[in-house]
Amino acid sequence: MSVHDLPAVNASLNALSAIFLIIGYVLIRKRRFEQHRRLMVALVRIGIDPQHPLSPFGEETQTMRDEAVESFRLAIAGAKPSVPKDLAADLPRLLWLYQMGVILFWIFDESRGQRKTRVLLDGTLDLIVRLIQLSSLPMMGPLRKRLLAIVRAVDAT
Repeated sequence: MSVHDLPAVNASLNALSAIFLIIGYVLIRKRRFEQHRRLMVALVRIGIDPQHPLSPFGEETQTMRDEAVESFRLAIAGAKPSVPKDLAADLPRLLWLYQMGVILFWIFDESRGQRKTRVLLDGTLDLIVRLIQLSSLPMMGPLRKRLLAIVRAVDAT
């Protein structure tokens, strides 16, 4: 094999990845989550690499990522109590990143029925809701601003 063969190999791997994603979608639609999870373990290596065209963090999937973030934006738009304005701009993306972390945890969760993932969700969802509620308190303003400064600084680099 030579360097000239690499584009064809890359195209073949991309096509194979697309086929696996379609199989995963079919397994989800048929509610065969255990088989889907095993398939996701095989695909996670692709998904973590932001240079791969099928990665949820890559350039090629920007539109899908933006749509997912927009779903979170719509969900918090009419929330009561309302989300502080400075947090509302970043919270949808932070929630999407949380979702990505939970999916990664679920993929590698070998506990029966992915019990550990359920424990993680049960504990963290309530915690996130409470933290968002607390973020509205005046005394939380400086802490919230510091956190947002860090998030924005990371985005800028």
